[in-house]
Amino acid sequence: MPPSALAEARSWIDPCYAGDDPVAIVHRLEASPEPAAHAAAEVVRSRSPLAVAVALAGIRRAADAVSVDQVLDEDLGLAARYVEDSDLAEGVRDVLVDKGRGAPPRWRYDRLEDVPHEVVAGFFR
Repeated sequence: MPPSALAEARSWIDPCYAGDDPVAIVHRLEASPEPAAHAAAEVVRSRSPLAVAVALAGIRRAADAVSVDQVLDEDLGLAARYVEDSDLAEGVRDVLVDKGRGAPPRWRYDRLEDVPHEVVAGFFR
């Protein structure tokens, strides 16, 4: 059986997505010679910078969890904090109400580089 497209792309995916720093990840995607990496960077840059940073932190934390219950408990807490203090309402407006045809989303932070580490950490308290 021939290797899948995903398996073939591991040569750029693994090094680009390594580490816990979402800014470094996007910079590596943007600097990659692979067109698919550039496309991935564009998608990441189009999303809420805060949500991207929190999601990456959550994924990395889940990898170190001792049980599925621990991951689910943390995800439940994250969901509550997203409703209280995130770009969720703006994302809903853009995707479900305007369907991407209205004004571009106005995220809490303009760029991923602007998201303070302590704000991301606050989602996990």
